Amino acid sequence: MNNEKNRKLLYATVIAVLSILLIAVSAVFIITCKVLNGKNGELAEYRAEVEKKLSDAASVSESEAALLAKLKQAEDEKADLTGRIDGMKAELEKLKSELNADEKYASLQAEIDELELTLAAKNKEIENLKQDILFAGNVSPVDVNLVYGSVKKIEDTIASAPSVSKRVGRTVEGVPVLDENGEVIYDTAYSPASVSVCYLDIGRGNAYNCGEKTEYQIPGIKNLAYAYAMMYAEINGTQDEEGNAFSIEGSYVLDKKDVNPGTGVLKSEEPGTEYSYRDLLFYLIKYGDETAFDVLNAKLGSSFVAPALRSIGADASLFTEGKATAQNVRALLRGLYVLLEGSSSTAVKAKNAFETSVCGVTNVNDLFADKIGHFSAAGESGCAEAVVVYAERPYIVVVISDLPYGTKTTSDFFTDLISSIRSLHSSFN
Repeated sequence: MNNEKNRKLLYATVIAVLSILLIAVSAVFIITCKVLNGKNGELAEYRAEVEKKLSDAASVSESEAALLAKLKQAEDEKADLTGRIDGMKAELEKLKSELNADEKYASLQAEIDELELTLAAKNKEIENLKQDILFAGNVSPVDVNLVYGSVKKIEDTIASAPSVSKRVGRTVEGVPVLDENGEVIYDTAYSPASVSVCYLDIGRGNAYNCGEKTEYQIPGIKNLAYAYAMMYAEINGTQDEEGNAFSIEGSYVLDKKDVNPGTGVLKSEEPGTEYSYRDLLFYLIKYGDETAFDVLNAKLGSSFVAPALRSIGADASLFTEGKATAQNVRALLRGLYVLLEGSSSTAVKAKNAFETSVCGVTNVNDLFADKIGHFSAAGESGCAEAVVVYAERPYIVVVISDLPYGTKTTSDFFTDLISSIRSLHSSFN
């Protein structure tokens, strides 16, 4: 009888324990789902959502096999170009001893010059392909749940952006309201700031974009476009506004009438001082120098920039109009990253300017343990911060907003957002 009673008591105890465990497991399951999902949908749905946000077909590297095929084709084309140039130079030597061959000599020399420019561009293409191949297979697994948390943090930061005040003309049924002097009456309206973000892991192609195509009127971004175009021209050959071949070794003598009182250091220099275009490139990047920009813009013209920007998939017309999008600036930084890794005196000087730039929406150097290069610009409709982080896995960060430049509120917001993007990069282990 006692045994029967003990057995029943044991069964009841086991059932009670199992019930408690079941409730506990259910509770943990519910909490875990909430943490991973962040919303009430299925986890798989959010995995797909995150993977979609992190995909960027324009930035992801091609397969290693396709890159190797491209490299072989480029090296074959280089060998053909080299052979043609060598043959034509030998023919040129023969012409030196012939009479009445001046016209033929000049024509052949011009053809050689053109082929040598093509050869320089081919060498650069081969250099870029080799770099892409180096990174092509270097992709590690991604913890989507961890990445989701990082993306959520970025989006929460953007959602909490400060408000922006704007003057809006008062209207009644679409008709402007005027004061006694016939002037439009303006009211102050507040709205959440517009924010655009681009993140790109240069080697692996991991990317995150938000509002990347939104346009901001930020003329200062043209400084970076000209800097890239000048470095591109040194390698590939580009003509200036007057149709002359551009040389980075060319010189400019500072004229008092050229001085722009805006941002930069040239405005304080002595008129008559001589600078190379390489020097002006340095001032463009390090100081965002407006005098340097005005001089180069007059010398080179907007048509000078277009071929360079098209080569990296950037929209040249936006830069010409002084407009910036995060997508365009990201493309520009990706191109600069490659050129700044060169060993020429221009690349070395430009990289030094990039790494020691005194411009900044916030103090970005304090946000990264790794060395960085950066450039910032501001305009009537906002400000931009563009950063290349030279980490073990180099990456690009671009943040643009219509928040006003030079305020603590804007600086603090950029600091929080860039820190969130840095965390996203770290989550790709």
